[in-house]
Amino acid sequence: MPILRHSAVPCSVFDISLPDDGIGTQQLVFVSGIEVSGTRQIPVVPEEELEIMVELPDTTSVWPTIPNGGAHPDFDFTQVENTKEEIVVTVTEKETPVEGQPVTITVEWEAGSGGHDHDGGNDIELPPLNRRGWLVDLAEGDSARGQLQAVTDPLGEIRLRYRAGQFGGEIEFRAETVSNGDTLSATSDSLIITVPGLVRLEDGDHY
Repeated sequence: MPILRHSAVPCSVFDISLPDDGIGTQQLVFVSGIEVSGTRQIPVVPEEELEIMVELPDTTSVWPTIPNGGAHPDFDFTQVENTKEEIVVTVTEKETPVEGQPVTITVEWEAGSGGHDHDGGNDIELPPLNRRGWLVDLAEGDSARGQLQAVTDPLGEIRLRYRAGQFGGEIEFRAETVSNGDTLSATSDSLIITVPGLVRLEDGDHY
């Protein structure tokens, strides 16, 4: 139970106890040397918490990035749509946009959803951050692999571009910010990184 203390002339000191329900009780007041006792209800307005959300475009899948030399010479690279535009992170307070709020955006990988690593020759359950694709802050031009620090604009927004890495799998975008000492987070819908039209190979003796 916090205690608020206040002093002023001609009053000397009085104490106010604030219970958890937000109503304070005045305990004791000295006025010009005369003791006055009693109680008074004091409403306490709680601090407002921010709200954060992440929105994806309507499409639910994106191509992986095909590295140089990673496809047949006749492969049509123009069909590779490995970039997702206009991922929007929004921070509001009582539905009012919050400008200048620092936010951390992370590409979260669904463990075991993909991630065959041709460089290492093994399947990996969880690719490291630097192999989960690129995030770009469209307003500032800043970019990073797997995780990006950004700040909301006057509309309370951060607009992002995502370019997939070389792994196929299932990802989400998680945005985190700090409000009143608490960490608030929101997660987007899932995005699938896949080559369209692939079919599963039957078991064989040579692979």
